[in-house]
Amino acid sequence: MDFSPVNQDLPIYFESAAASIGCVNYGLANASTFEMARTRPFLVDGCDDVCLLTTETGLHVESADESFFVRPGGATVLSKARGYRYVHAAPGTSACVLVPHARLSLLMPRFEEAPMVNLAPETPGLDLLFGYARSVAFSTTATADIRSKSASHILELIASILDPQR
Repeated sequence: MDFSPVNQDLPIYFESAAASIGCVNYGLANASTFEMARTRPFLVDGCDDVCLLTTETGLHVESADESFFVRPGGATVLSKARGYRYVHAAPGTSACVLVPHARLSLLMPRFEEAPMVNLAPETPGLDLLFGYARSVAFSTTATADIRSKSASHILELIASILDPQR
């Protein structure tokens, strides 16, 4: 991913922490205004992981086909199989849950290949997903077995959020 400050004249700060929860990865960041882009050179890596990204300050997301604004507390679902750009226009905290597309597709057989979705802050289960993932990711007592089971729970929760009727 290309990472750059929105305003080149101001200093940038970016603090982050990340942890694995079995096949799921969780990341938490506190940063000034910045933008990240997954451009054509990055697409050749063949990665098709699915990222659910939330922010307390809102987020502008765009691809070649569409663009939208993710409201504060909402989330976007992005696939690493497609190019996109997102902008954090205000300083603040954001979090992401990164999961293998293949694992999510087992729970949602009609799950599209390269999703790009805007989820409202009031989406049922969204706050639970990010709170649970954060708790497990930074737990000092979670064993490998608990992390593996938690990854399954997180995948089930994501599938329930994206397809409540499944």
